[in-house]
Amino acid sequence: MKQRTLMMVSTLALTGLIASNAHANNFNYNYAQLGYSFFNDFEIDQGVTFSGSYDVTYNINILGSYFISTSSDSDRADDVDLDNYTLGVGYHTDISDKTDVLGEIGLFNTGVDAKIGNVTVNTDNSGYNLSAGVRHKLQEKIEVNARADHRNSDNVTDTSFTFGGRYYFKPNISAGLDFNTGADDSSESITTSLRWNFK
Repeated sequence: MKQRTLMMVSTLALTGLIASNAHANNFNYNYAQLGYSFFNDFEIDQGVTFSGSYDVTYNINILGSYFISTSSDSDRADDVDLDNYTLGVGYHTDISDKTDVLGEIGLFNTGVDAKIGNVTVNTDNSGYNLSAGVRHKLQEKIEVNARADHRNSDNVTDTSFTFGGRYYFKPNISAGLDFNTGADDSSESITTSLRWNFK
């Protein structure tokens, strides 16, 4: 696990080193997004995410998200309510005329309410996350992307990988489809999203 964390930190450092020699961006990092996810997790089976990003300087953006899910199909409880907040900062730049690399660091908080019979159990978990990824334009309206994410807290340590793409109906409106798989467990999810670039 420590090796994965070191690898993620090294990747972020390399991303920053590459970025220091670059000077342009191929993609818009000012957006609001609505996503809907399907999971194979034994606790939750689907959820909704509201997320956004805003460039505060040419290569630096702030980003945040709110995820909520309610499930009555859990193997451990009669009903499970989960919400997750994230807030972070990202660095992004181009490495070619069609490709951007990016690195992100942030904080997260996850709350879970599980109802077992007449008893409700509440848990709360906070930690940090590191991400490194790449975005590439296949053509004017089609983008593909990949990223690695690492989360760490007292209760959770996991690494996952996401592969996906976006189709731009208009320059500021696009739909995405992403597949995520966990490196530390067998968790998988598929997320559809609608994004509005406002700048």
